[in-house]
Amino acid sequence: MLVRFYKFCYIVFQVFIHIKDKGGDMEYFVKAFAILIIAVGAISFVTPAFLRKLIELAKVGKRVYVGGVIRIVVGTLLLIAAPNAITIWIPGIIGALILLSGILILVLGVQKIHSFMDKVYSLSDQKIRVIPTIAIILGILLIYSV
Repeated sequence: MLVRFYKFCYIVFQVFIHIKDKGGDMEYFVKAFAILIIAVGAISFVTPAFLRKLIELAKVGKRVYVGGVIRIVVGTLLLIAAPNAITIWIPGIIGALILLSGILILVLGVQKIHSFMDKVYSLSDQKIRVIPTIAIILGILLIYSV
């Protein structure tokens, strides 16, 4: 299942690069990112074990820092794309939250982030489904905003 997820991410990335090469703008990045969020959210909602597997994957070594850097980059790109959106505040707020979470990951350190991940990991399936539901809603809002 994880291999399929990586393949899906790769395809979304390739589509984004192709569109960008054809003269597209940041609107396509926002849409591709939103589709990725919705897809991961839907998979995690249907099978909470997938989200737990992602948590296990992120807890290996210092991969948490890679996630923090990725969040900073994605948050910054969303903030850059916000002025071109139909509703500026949606990608602006979501980008700011993602950027802030990336900075917090780098500031708090591995130990605190791992303890938070352990708490999320131990949630029941019903409670853990709230997280992908929020992700799906945010993805839909991002698509609506551009």
